[in-house]
Amino acid sequence: MRRLIFLGAVLLWLGPGCEADPYLLYIPPDGAGDVGVDADGPGDGATEAGDGLGDGTADACIPDGKGEVCDGKDNDCNGKVDDVPASMVEKDLKHCGKCFAACAFPNGFAKCEKGVCSLTGCAPGYYNYNGKDSDGCEYFCLVTNKGVETCDAKDNDCDGKTDEDYNLQADPKNCGTCGVACVFNNATGACVAGKCKISICAKGFANVDKNDANGCEYKCPVWPILTTDDCDGLDSDCDGKTDEDFVAGQCGKSVGQCKQGVFSCSQGVKTCSGYIGPSTEICDGLDNDCDGTKDNGFDKLNDPRYCQNCKACSLPNAVANCKNSVCGIAVCKSGWVNLDKKDANGCEYKCSITGMEICDGLDNDCDGVKDNGVSLTQSICKQVGPCNGAKAVCKGKAGWQCAYGADVELQPCKVDADCGAGYSCVAGVCPGVVITDEKLCDGKDGDCDGVKDDPWTKGVSGPLLGASCSPDPSKKGACAPVGAYACAANKTSLACTQTAAGQVPTNELCNGVDDDCDGKVDEATDDGGYKGVRDKVVRVKRSYGGKSYDFYIYAYEASRPDANFAAAGTSTARACSKHAALPWSKVTYKQAAAACKQAGRRLCSATEWLLACEGASKLNYPYGSAYTAANCNGLDKKLGFAMPAGSLVGCQGGETGLWDMSGNLREWTTHKAGTAGSKGIYVVRGGAYHTPGPGLTCAFTLSQAVEDVVLPTIGFRCCSNAP
Repeated sequence: MRRLIFLGAVLLWLGPGCEADPYLLYIPPDGAGDVGVDADGPGDGATEAGDGLGDGTADACIPDGKGEVCDGKDNDCNGKVDDVPASMVEKDLKHCGKCFAACAFPNGFAKCEKGVCSLTGCAPGYYNYNGKDSDGCEYFCLVTNKGVETCDAKDNDCDGKTDEDYNLQADPKNCGTCGVACVFNNATGACVAGKCKISICAKGFANVDKNDANGCEYKCPVWPILTTDDCDGLDSDCDGKTDEDFVAGQCGKSVGQCKQGVFSCSQGVKTCSGYIGPSTEICDGLDNDCDGTKDNGFDKLNDPRYCQNCKACSLPNAVANCKNSVCGIAVCKSGWVNLDKKDANGCEYKCSITGMEICDGLDNDCDGVKDNGVSLTQSICKQVGPCNGAKAVCKGKAGWQCAYGADVELQPCKVDADCGAGYSCVAGVCPGVVITDEKLCDGKDGDCDGVKDDPWTKGVSGPLLGASCSPDPSKKGACAPVGAYACAANKTSLACTQTAAGQVPTNELCNGVDDDCDGKVDEATDDGGYKGVRDKVVRVKRSYGGKSYDFYIYAYEASRPDANFAAAGTSTARACSKHAALPWSKVTYKQAAAACKQAGRRLCSATEWLLACEGASKLNYPYGSAYTAANCNGLDKKLGFAMPAGSLVGCQGGETGLWDMSGNLREWTTHKAGTAGSKGIYVVRGGAYHTPGPGLTCAFTLSQAVEDVVLPTIGFRCCSNAP
């Protein structure tokens, strides 16, 4: 006979912030065949088979009349133990193929069919990617980003692969590393072998310094660019240099008094330096006019003083010359230009050249056209939002004026003074002047400050744009539609606009939501044709210690109303019993009792908890007589955290439909084991995810905690007299 021997038992209690598994026990094998369990009820010491008198004498075999079952006994007294018929172990998960051959797989759902155990599915969050039943559902993965694969080094869609949709060697949005985008100033980037490079410069820009880091830093002064850069004062070929292609050469001639010079380029002006040109021929023994003939003045064919038979030439606003005895213009007088290129009427266009053409409403270069060919070296226009890309247009005396698109709100005005210096009021607005604060709520950044509809996004004009609102206050709970403030049709105010319709009323669930839309949340009462919350419970009806018990117990460890598979929630409104929700931990004894009371129930007594855990067969563990590490979430499971309720298919029992009575979280009971000062010490049953096998039995009572202890390993479940 096997004896349960306590080498030492010290009652330990847990104060706030402390935790332990207080038990010291040893079960030596002696070959006697039993397991040291009080088979006929706790407390009398009778552990022999048969009549259970506890007299130490082996009892004669007495058939029980019910036939052989899997319980480690010879029920039909035929000299064989557990020789049950094959049909009895064809579909039994606890006895599949033979007695006590439990059918279970790690993290999976098992099926016993014709005495053969097979894997039928995986627990939430687990996958059988290697296709082998032997190791169960070996791959643990939680879906993130709503199951859409994104570049974040995670298996978002739980397909066993990470970032498979992204090419980090060529993706300009994720180059070399997730989230590294190839962005350059004034350029389009590319990802080459996992490195960001400039692909092409934006129009009008060049990468003159050949440094990709600062992008295409150089703005071309001429666009489109030219193939060469002659003497024009501009970098016409956009290579960062000016007039570099100019080739100096000789100019003029060396005849008589004339001397050749050399062309030079200075600030875009081509001049003939060192050149000595011809002068008026005088009678001085020299070839002054460099025509190869000395003293050939007095030329009636060419000298304006003697032109046309020695008549002096006189042309309006010009200095005349003579060619072939015809008067012509040698040069215009200051302030006049021969615009029509006709000598007969002299220099007819009154104009003084002041330099290159600028935007001022004047003909600066006296070519007959005002403000032609003018440009700005840098933009004077706003380049934010709808103003982006706006260019300045020359408006004559008004100077440069920005041409903005239709989405830009212009400054309203009544008189020119409302627009500021240099601007005019036209049709009630100031062309080229962006409004200070936009007046239209139209989803556009009318004032080009980077914020769309900013008077409403800042709450200056009432409610905030995009803020939540109720389109139909008459509807309650989950039936209430969802709304947000959006721009009204008049574009000058906000209106509460429905963004999602409310749901149709349904039966109430324990989820912190008013599902039946009656203004009450998670109530148990039926109302308006809809049922209230129906917590999942299991009925236990049995006699124990001469007393009859008939009660209901939560099928799952208690969870918060807003708990789900991935989060334990925060609501303390009441306790719930629901599958696949993370259990309620870090709860004191009084908090657990209050949560049960708010659900119309109570904390379970130690006897109720024991009867539910061991079941009618009075098992050591809720799933059987022998310890199986893979069945429940204890220390040997090696998870180190609590799992969602009902995740392990092997951790069901003692009563059918009960889950996690062994491991996962310890559970408060009303069994008061003592006091610590003014505080009670209560027994916590069932063990937790860090508890070794011997502490996970139904009968283990040495785990105890002070009533106000708060630990991640302690939870609870509720009991009641009615379902």
